[in-house]
Amino acid sequence: MVLYTEKGNKKVGEVKLDVSRYLNERLKVPKDYELSLEKCPDPNAKLVIRLSATVEQRISPDAIR
Repeated sequence: MVLYTEKGNKKVGEVKLDVSRYLNERLKVPKDYELSLEKCPDPNAKLVIRLSATVEQRISPDAIR
């Protein structure tokens, strides 16, 4: 994540989210996530997101190289 200011841009943290896990659960409704920010000056900082997705096409494992 980047904080944009008049004085310049500053990295304020990172989050990791495994989207494939969400898709594999085949959830039809949006799911909320509360993720801790890594590499952030504030150890209590969190990012809250709502994820929704649609699988458009299935790919066979042989097609992935």
